[in-house]
Order: sequence, then C-alpha cells, then structure tokens
Amino acid sequence: MFAPGIGAEPLISHMRTQVCHSTVEFIDRPFEQPLQLSTGTITEISEARVSVTVNCEGTEATGKGSIYLSDLWAWPDPALDHMQKDATLRDLTGSIAEQITELCGSGRDNSEDLERTAEVYRFARRHGVRKPRIAVDSNEGNPSAESVLDYLERLREADRDAFNALEYLEQPTGRDIVKDAFDWRSVSKLKPILLDEGLTQLDLLPECRRQGWGGLALKTCKGHSFALTAAAWARENDFLFSLQDLTNPGLSLIHAALLASHIHPINGVELNSPQFTPKANKDWMPRLQSLFEPRDGYHRLPGTVPPGLGSVW
Repeated sequence: MFAPGIGAEPLISHMRTQVCHSTVEFIDRPFEQPLQLSTGTITEISEARVSVTVNCEGTEATGKGSIYLSDLWAWPDPALDHMQKDATLRDLTGSIAEQITELCGSGRDNSEDLERTAEVYRFARRHGVRKPRIAVDSNEGNPSAESVLDYLERLREADRDAFNALEYLEQPTGRDIVKDAFDWRSVSKLKPILLDEGLTQLDLLPECRRQGWGGLALKTCKGHSFALTAAAWARENDFLFSLQDLTNPGLSLIHAALLASHIHPINGVELNSPQFTPKANKDWMPRLQSLFEPRDGYHRLPGTVPPGLGSVW
C-alpha cells in the first residue's frame, strides 16, 4: 500500500510480526461418491485445518484455513500407496505448523473421450441448460499435443455444438513442461490449453508462452501471493486464466470464492467439495448456503462480504 504522490513512502513498512502459536488438526472426509482420475479412484481424503495467531506491532489476530491433502493426484511417486502418502503429508503439515510457531477425460482413448464430452453436452441441454459451458481435464493423461489436436478435430466433426460449448482444456500432458515440451500453437488455434499442474513456479511463465499454451489454471492451494502474481502476469501478457479447485472445503472454499470475486477468472470459480465432501461444509450452513450449495450452476456470495480471506465467517 502506498500513499499518493511522487516519491511516496510505503504506508506499511518494517512492521514486525511474530507468530505466537499455530495448530493443525486432521479430519477424515469420506467421499459421497468416488472420484475417478487417471491416477486412480479416490474414496476418502484428509482435511488439514490450520489456525495461526500472530502479533503485529502489539495487535494480535488469528487466521484460519484448510486444505485437502490431495495425494492421489498431486504426488510425483506412484510407488507409494495412499496411506503412506497421506501419513507423509500429515507429518509435513504438522512440522510446518511447529516451525512457524476442474469433467475428467482419460486422455488415452479419443473416441471414448469425445463421446463422453458430447454426452455431457446433450445431458445438460436435455435438463434445460440453454448454453452449456464445458471444460475438459484429462489429468495429464494425453501422451502428446498431437493427441489433443486429434481429440478436438474429431469432436468438432462428430458434434459441432459440443465442440463450441468446450471453452478450454486443462493440462492434457505431463506436468514437467521443460522435460516434456510440446508445441501447442496448432491446438491453441482451436481451443485454449491451460497450464495447471505444470505451473509450479513463476519462472516457467515465459516458457509456457513460448510453447504456445493459452492460459493458466490457478489454485489457491499453491499460495495466495503466487496466484495473484500469476494472474497479474496473465493480464499483462493477454493470457486467459481460470481458478480451479482441489476439492477445497470450508474455509479454503471461501478463500477461493473471494479471490475469484476480485480477479475475475474466465470460469468464475470451480468448487468441488459440495459434490464430493458436502459434510465438510456443515459449519457454514445454512448462513452461507448460497455459496456452498450452487443453484442453476452458480455459487453466490452473500450481499455483505467481510474484508480479508473470509476466516471471520
């Protein structure tokens, strides 16, 4: 924050902040229905709920947040089973607390994927959705940019309306875009391809642009400042960006919704926990029912929104 005028000094500078204490608790969240990804089927997940109290220049305040320990679709080593990875993430989360005291296609069968895409479109139209909006995510299941181009060309030929309803695709190929680099320019002429799991550091953004990616899929779980900086870069470089979800529950869902209300992603915001783990949101019901229970395809913030990231809710 800066005061107006030439050569203005920061209004907030050298503010000494001390972390007083932090706590983390883990809550088991069974899924209401299985979530099928290219890496396997998810039937349960752990929620990490964190509280951190700080003292800033004599003023004490407490912030809260939560996130799912999403080991099944965000883990580089497939050799470990779910229980091993979950235990490791719990240990890591606990040690950090101590130290600071997006329709999923397979990507493997384009015939199956295009039929599934068309089926989703037809289902939405039959149930009264006048103008369906579709995003496709194969969760790194595609072997190459050419396979994505083939999917899009075949979908356009098979069902032009479903093709027109498709707004973008998320991370079709492997997340290491330096090791597994592809030229996306031909694909991006048909539909935007958004970098998702591959967006691990800001230094990759120029490489993303060079390869012909069409946008960024942001996630609050990668860090609030990271998401803000990446969104600003996208605006400056005429990149699209969406705000995706890791089935964020409760406080983390609120955080994502509030961020989206300020940066205006192309998809509004993706919020999955009302579908997969609705019981995790019970502490905010019914007072935030319009946000946690979508109506007509929309999550709605209440009329009065508090400052900050929503932990006071």
